[in-house]
Amino acid sequence: MFILASSSSSRLEILNRLKLKPEFIVSPEIDETKKKKETPKMLSARLAKEKGAKVSLEHPNKIILSADTVVCIGRTVIEKCTTEDEVKKAITLLSGKSHKVFTTICTTLNGVCKIRTTETKVKFKKLSTQEIDFFIASGEGINKAGGYTINGLAESFIIQIIGSVSGVIGLPSVQTINLLKSYGIENFNQN
Repeated sequence: MFILASSSSSRLEILNRLKLKPEFIVSPEIDETKKKKETPKMLSARLAKEKGAKVSLEHPNKIILSADTVVCIGRTVIEKCTTEDEVKKAITLLSGKSHKVFTTICTTLNGVCKIRTTETKVKFKKLSTQEIDFFIASGEGINKAGGYTINGLAESFIIQIIGSVSGVIGLPSVQTINLLKSYGIENFNQN
């Protein structure tokens, strides 16, 4: 069994589809501020590790699965959007451009962590003002890295995706299965 260190409903949905059921879920609160000279990939890895480490302190001897997703254009990180104005700014910036999504998953057990990071390239079509306004009104971009979720309305904005679709959603399936398998947790052996 393992503990999911995430408040993301999308990550839990992916685990459910994979027939991997966490023992329980803990939502770790950490400072997610980007450090000076930290690349988006480094940020994703650090935050995933810090989330796992924090929950591991409260639950020693348990396998902790944590993750973090960072959306960026170049080295510019597009933060998790908490307001409609932030969503509008993010979606307007992504319109007509390619961006990268880094998702790092981390397993932590007794202070030892294993990490895997996926890099996915996503290209959005050029969006009209009406499309952006409609998307903002849907509320889908709130509390999402980059101001969108790929498994919603924004799916219709994507011209091309190269990499892990489940990684963009927040939990790369192949890497998650492989990391948990390294602890003897296998989805096809679950009851």
